[in-house]
Amino acid sequence: MIATESTDDPFEGLPIVARTLIEKGRQKGFLTFAEMQLDLEKALLSPEQIDQLLMRLEELGIELLDESETEE
Repeated sequence: MIATESTDDPFEGLPIVARTLIEKGRQKGFLTFAEMQLDLEKALLSPEQIDQLLMRLEELGIELLDESETEE
C-alpha cells in the first residue's frame, strides 16, 4: 500500500510568494487586491498557480477586498 500525503496543508504545491500571501490573509482574515498585486508582481507565477492560490484563499475563507473596504 502506498502512503499518501495529507491534503490538509494549505501550502501544498504553492510557491513561497503564495505561501506568504496565505499567511498574511490568515492573520488578518482578508487580503487586499493591492497586496496581491504587489506580492505577485515580484514572482513569475503561471496562470495555473494563480488560480490555485485564489482557490486556496477561498477554501480558507480569506476574502479579497478593495482598499476602500478595509478603511472602516
